[in-house]
Amino acid sequence: MVPGREQALEDEIQLLRQQVAALTGSSQELGVLMGIKHGMSHRMAIMLFVLVKRAPAVVSKTAFHTVIYGDRSDGGPEPKIFNVHISRLRALLKRVGCPGKIETVWNAGFRASPELSKWVRDLYDQQIPQQ
Repeated sequence: MVPGREQALEDEIQLLRQQVAALTGSSQELGVLMGIKHGMSHRMAIMLFVLVKRAPAVVSKTAFHTVIYGDRSDGGPEPKIFNVHISRLRALLKRVGCPGKIETVWNAGFRASPELSKWVRDLYDQQIPQQ
């Protein structure tokens, strides 16, 4: 390997890891969401993170598909599977008494209500130490 090239590749890998974490949540953020329990899967935690991170913007099924299944060689399931994932996430949030909701924006996607965003951010503030 060319001298310095190995370090450049390691730096690039680190940058890509940081970019993926910014899109899908850090291990601490996802850990807080998965700590909700009641059936919260890793996929659901990523979806909730993305909704809250992008709020009040709408997140399309295609965007979810790219984030969740983008690395699969077979392309993953059809994007309409996110109707099912969102339905399960809504039911979980209701079971745990979340004051907010996931809103459907017809022909566009989904978005987190302001109350949901605040609830998740409050969870982060309570459980993730500030640096």
